[in-house]
Amino acid sequence: MADKRAFAQFDVGYLDNPKIQEILDAGPYAVLMHAASILYCAQHLTDGKVASGHMQRKVGGTAADTKVLIDKGLWHLPGHDCEHCPDPEEGKVYVHDYTEHNRTSDGVKRASQAGKRAAAGRWNKDQDDAKGNAQRMRGASKPHSAPQCAEDEIAMPREKERERETTEAKASVPRKRAKRIPEDFAITETMRAWGRENTPTVDGPQETVKFINYWQAKAGRDATKLDWVATWRNWMLNAKERQSGNKPNATENARSILQMGRDLQEGALFDGSGTNQPAISQGSFGG
Repeated sequence: MADKRAFAQFDVGYLDNPKIQEILDAGPYAVLMHAASILYCAQHLTDGKVASGHMQRKVGGTAADTKVLIDKGLWHLPGHDCEHCPDPEEGKVYVHDYTEHNRTSDGVKRASQAGKRAAAGRWNKDQDDAKGNAQRMRGASKPHSAPQCAEDEIAMPREKERERETTEAKASVPRKRAKRIPEDFAITETMRAWGRENTPTVDGPQETVKFINYWQAKAGRDATKLDWVATWRNWMLNAKERQSGNKPNATENARSILQMGRDLQEGALFDGSGTNQPAISQGSFGG
């Protein structure tokens, strides 16, 4: 009986890969999370998209392990600049080059359907043979009916035609290209609301000025992105992580909490109503 279990492809030299070696030097959990993400995609047919938090819980990893995998290019966040990998939806990461080495969900479904059609064809043939034998044993004189055409012979041309139409449709859709940061990059109401919810302690206007200055000054291929709003969100999250890494003492914590309360009351952070924040453009946090 055929083995119906799902499987994923791993290079036998996986642990000797230079990137994996570098991660192993720092600790094993990031490597376990990467392997778990490949197995999860193969099992659930997600085409390379996983939730990083779920992988952390599977193997006991941390957010630091997730950052290592992203920094080494083994996982991609939304808005990444890898030309070979699609963008994952918000809240997930994409396993680098997953579909280059593993079956896609469409491929698995097509293989399953082809197997069912082949089984149906064999069943029909066996049924015809059984009927013919019965007729011969009874000495029936009427001629045998024409053999039934296998379902595969009818279905396969249709399958190929659908694949051709799908390929032509994909070719007609222009590929999204990475671009430099727009000259008029501005903060929208949606971005401002996201900042208030996800990075409330970050000085939004000041970090955005730094963000724009950095990417306008940067040169080369790395200065282009597919999604500048997603890149801005990652910048704000990194700014939040840098804040948590400063580890202030108890007195500084108390002062920060008091100041944060004043700022939130005065609207000096992400609501843009404060008077001390630098104006960015017409689309600044202040609207």
